[in-house]
Amino acid sequence: MKEFKAYDLSAKTFEGYGYVISQQSGEPLADNEAFTYWDKIAELEIETPISTGIVEGHQEDFTVNVVERHVETPEILVALSGDFVALLGKPDNSTGEVKELKAFYVKQGEAIALSKGTWHSPPIAVEERCKALVIFKSGTPDNDLEEVELEEEAEIKVE
Repeated sequence: MKEFKAYDLSAKTFEGYGYVISQQSGEPLADNEAFTYWDKIAELEIETPISTGIVEGHQEDFTVNVVERHVETPEILVALSGDFVALLGKPDNSTGEVKELKAFYVKQGEAIALSKGTWHSPPIAVEERCKALVIFKSGTPDNDLEEVELEEEAEIKVE
């Protein structure tokens, strides 16, 4: 079994997998007594209707055997309730195979946007359960879902 430390989200640790869209950087576009708004934290190209879903993580351990990807659409995961960890992998440019696996810790209220083709596990609850909002191109589960079994089981270490 191969072990992966779960990294906190930052633009630096997440580079190459997509975007951390919870992070506020730069000057806000609007800042007044009622609200503060940061614009264009991440820009994603989704040219057709998008769909939303809820995934509930309730796995009892931090092991991953299978990862999935979507080559035609980015995917956004927003931690609605509870923290989660996810194992991500970059696709090899020539073969699409899984490479550079890395685990990330996503806190409730944070969000990640996965680039097209990024391999990923489903959200794994840090506590008993978690819920995440899923946003991607409509029809993705039926038309753009590729799964692969890892050569070696992965275990995510949460500190």
